[in-house]
Amino acid sequence: MENHTLSDIVETQFGKVQGFTVTNDNGFQTNVFLGIPFAQPPVGELRFEKPKPPLPWKGVLLANKFADMCISPEFSDMANSPEIPISMKELFGRNFSEDCLYLNIYAPCQKVNEKYPVMFIIHGGAYACGGARMYRDYGDITNHFVSKGIVTVIIQYRLAVYGFASLGKESSLKGNLGLWDQTAALQFVHENVHNFGGDPNRITLYGCSAGSGSISALSISPHSRDLFSQAIQMSGSMYAEWSSSDRVVTVTNELVNLLGCDAKNENDAKRCLKNATEEEIKSGIAKVTKGKNLSFVKFGPLIDGDFFPNDLDELIKEAPKKPTYMGTTEEESMMWTVMKTYGIDESLYVPQEKQANYNKEDFVRAVKDLVTTEERFGSKAAEVCDKVVDFYINYNASEVEKNNIFYLRRYTQLISDIQFNVPIVREGFIKAACEWPVYLYNYAHLHKIDGSSTPFDAVPHFSDHVFIFRGENWYFPMKFDEKDEAVSDFMISSIASFIKTGNPSANDICWHHTTTERLEYVLVKYKPEIRKDFFKDRLNFWNVIAEEYGFDAIRGRKLKVE
Repeated sequence: MENHTLSDIVETQFGKVQGFTVTNDNGFQTNVFLGIPFAQPPVGELRFEKPKPPLPWKGVLLANKFADMCISPEFSDMANSPEIPISMKELFGRNFSEDCLYLNIYAPCQKVNEKYPVMFIIHGGAYACGGARMYRDYGDITNHFVSKGIVTVIIQYRLAVYGFASLGKESSLKGNLGLWDQTAALQFVHENVHNFGGDPNRITLYGCSAGSGSISALSISPHSRDLFSQAIQMSGSMYAEWSSSDRVVTVTNELVNLLGCDAKNENDAKRCLKNATEEEIKSGIAKVTKGKNLSFVKFGPLIDGDFFPNDLDELIKEAPKKPTYMGTTEEESMMWTVMKTYGIDESLYVPQEKQANYNKEDFVRAVKDLVTTEERFGSKAAEVCDKVVDFYINYNASEVEKNNIFYLRRYTQLISDIQFNVPIVREGFIKAACEWPVYLYNYAHLHKIDGSSTPFDAVPHFSDHVFIFRGENWYFPMKFDEKDEAVSDFMISSIASFIKTGNPSANDICWHHTTTERLEYVLVKYKPEIRKDFFKDRLNFWNVIAEEYGFDAIRGRKLKVE
C-alpha cells in the first residue's frame, strides 16, 4: 500500500480526528484512522472499573498510529520465546499498556448518498491476548471489505485479569469489564460512524474464538443488543465453559491471596488489585493453580446478574432477533490436543513422543480425567465415562482401523465437541427455535501449513479466519494455490454478502437460514456443499447426558433443579 496522505478531518462527539489515505493496487482509496479513544484510560481509580466516556479534546487528534495493545500478563513475554515464529514475534514484540481502549476505522474515501454498512471486529485470543494490531495488513481490510463498500472498525478491550477479574456477583467487581469495554466501543461507533460514512443502523459484529464468544454475549445482553443489527460468530459461544464460567471468581480470589491480601474482604481485595503493580499481578497469575480442565481461559466472562441479568436461554428469548452467521472448523481443538500452542494450557496436549502409541486406554483415561470426573458426576462418573467412550469410539467407525491416529482423532473430536461444536450448534438451535435467522457453516478446507507437524491432517481452530484475513496468520507463512484462492474468495464473498444483505449466499451457493428440524449448514471446501444435521447427533448426546445425570458437561455446571 502506498501514497499515504492526510485524510479529511472528521468530527466525533468528543473532538476532531484526522487519519491518512491509502491507495491499493487497483487505485481504490481508503481513509484509515488509527488509535481513536472510545473511553478514558482505565488506570488509577478507573482501574477495575467500568469504562467511562472519553474526555473531549481540543484541536485535531492525529489518528495515524496503532495504539498500544492491552496488557496481557500471560502473553507479554511471547516475543522472547524460541517456540514462536518470526511473524508472531513481530506482532507481540510491541508495546503493551493498560491505556489501550482505542479503535481503528477504515472507510471508503468515496462519498455516496446512502451510508455504508459497518463491520465491527472484535479480536480473539482466549480473552487474554491480542489487539487491533493483529489486523495490521491494510491490504486485507481494504481489498476484502472496504473496497466492497463496507466501513470496517477494529476495537481493543481489556484482557485477562484487567478485563475479566471477578470477586463475585454480589461484589462491586462483578467481572465482564472487557464486555463493558466492547459495549462502550459499540456505543461510540453507533453514535459516530455516520461521520465516517457508515450506517449506524447496519452494524454487523464479526469475531473469531473469544471474539465470537464476545459477540454471543453482546447479542443478548440488554446493555448491548440494540446497538447493532447482525452478527458473525466464528468458533466461539457463551454456551462453552471457556466463555462463561464462575471459575474466574475462584481464580481472582486465589490471585488476591497471592498478592498478600484478604480475598474474603471485598473492599480490601478490590483495593489490592487496584494498587498492585503490573509485575506483581503478572507474577501472581503465574502461580495461580492450573489444574486439569477443559477451559483454556483463566479470566473470562461469567453470568454476573449485571451485564447478564438472566441466564442465556432467557436472554435469547428476550433479545431482538438478529440475522446470525455462525460455525466451526473441522477439528477445532487439534490446536490443543496434538499441536503445542504457545501460552495455552497444555493439560489437553498429547506430547509428540506419546502420539505414536496413543491407544484406547489413553483415550479412556482422558475421558475420565477431563470430562467425567467424580467432581462433576459423583457416583455415576464411571457410568457416564462408559457412555462417552462408547459413543466416540463407535461413532461412524465400523470399518475404520483403530490405531493411534484413530484414537487421537476421536480424542480431538471429543474436545472439539465440548469446546466449540456443541456450544455453537446449541446456541444456533436455541436462536433458530426463537426465530432468529441463523446461517450455519463448517469449515473443512485443508491447507497444509509449511513448518507445521501434526499426526494427522485436518482443519484446526482459526483456519477459517486466516483465509479471510491472510495477514493475520500467527503461526507459519502461508502459500495459496488455486483451490485456496477459491475457498478464500467464497468466505470473503459470503461474509460481505451477509454484511450487506443479511444473507451469506455467494458464488452459486444459495444459503438458507437453518431450522431446528434439519439444521442445514454449508460445508465450506473447494466446492462447497449444502448439508443437514449440523452436529445434531452430538448435540443430542450431550443434552441427554445432562438431563440424565444433572450435569451439563458443555457448560461445565450442574443443572438447576426445578
